[in-house]
Amino acid sequence: MAEDNEDQQPEQPDVYVASSVISSGPETGAIVSVAKIKARDLTDDHVGKFIAGYDPAVGANVPAKILKVRHVNEGKAPGVSVRVRVSALPDGTPNQEEPWHVPFDHEFELMEMIAY
Repeated sequence: MAEDNEDQQPEQPDVYVASSVISSGPETGAIVSVAKIKARDLTDDHVGKFIAGYDPAVGANVPAKILKVRHVNEGKAPGVSVRVRVSALPDGTPNQEEPWHVPFDHEFELMEMIAY
């Protein structure tokens, strides 16, 4: 019987060109790679990487850097605790560290960006 290897293949990231970016420098565009990942699959290897998150108040994706990942299997709210640093915004809002706690099946978008 043939095995179904489709579930075992890592998802290929989506790559696109962003026409405008939020930047503290002269950059106005970027090449962006986005790959989906379940919270349960986050590990210490993801510390230092970025999560993309759309902020409707800003009207743009605002990256959050992963600072710490902790899996919580006991208690009333099992899931994954992630400490992130949300990037500063053009309106002067400084970057800020936030604790997030999400269910194991919560889906994040890991992003990599090369600004130009």
